[in-house]
Amino acid sequence: MHALSINGEIIIPPIPGGNERRRHPRHLCEASAVATILRPELLFRGTIRNISEMGCYFETPVRLSLEPATVVDLRFRLSDHRYSTRALVRNLVPGRGMGLEFAFAGGKEQESIKSLVRAFDAARLAKSL
Repeated sequence: MHALSINGEIIIPPIPGGNERRRHPRHLCEASAVATILRPELLFRGTIRNISEMGCYFETPVRLSLEPATVVDLRFRLSDHRYSTRALVRNLVPGRGMGLEFAFAGGKEQESIKSLVRAFDAARLAKSL
């Protein structure tokens, strides 16, 4: 399966016989990030490669063995703003990265990420005009 990028939005073709669960478009980005898992205590670094209102792809060369729904504290900087939120591991490829679903602790965190994604949406719309 190959992902396509159209104006910064990632388009992933459906898997034959598969079930695509994403409800929000993902936007390409590059943000240095730090993730922490509390039990066992583990800190690792990586790069957020794409983001949506509800999740992101966190690329890291660290060979992790994590159960689905493991809670991750995620901190990253993008577009000169700092973001911090909790997320759940949804998809893990050891040595490559993981798909994370945001698990917002409060409305402020959620609104902050949504604001970031709306800025990507606006930039994409401006490019298409």
